[in-house]
Amino acid sequence: MQSDRQLRNWYIKFNRLYWNGELPDSTVLIWEPVPKCDGVTCPVYEVADGCFEIKIDPALKGEPCYWRIVLLHEMCHVAVWRRHPKHSHGPIFRKEVDRLYEIGAYRKLL
Repeated sequence: MQSDRQLRNWYIKFNRLYWNGELPDSTVLIWEPVPKCDGVTCPVYEVADGCFEIKIDPALKGEPCYWRIVLLHEMCHVAVWRRHPKHSHGPIFRKEVDRLYEIGAYRKLL
């Protein structure tokens, strides 16, 4: 599957700015409705060892600030994938989100 160009460009930019380019370059990013979007389960999947797929609901396309926040959120899951239960929003995940907030990743989005 091939990434959406717009999502891919923002992933690359955010990866460079906030993770020093350390997130997997092979991550696939697509616009796709998420069947279970309940605030607990996030649409990030490890499809192979170290290869991820991020799905973002296409209903958000008209809201760039919001889908960029969602993208950052999903990228946090990728960043801490090996250190926490896969879709958990526990302390390790929250610490990563807090780190992004502290370095200004959300400044122009909120």
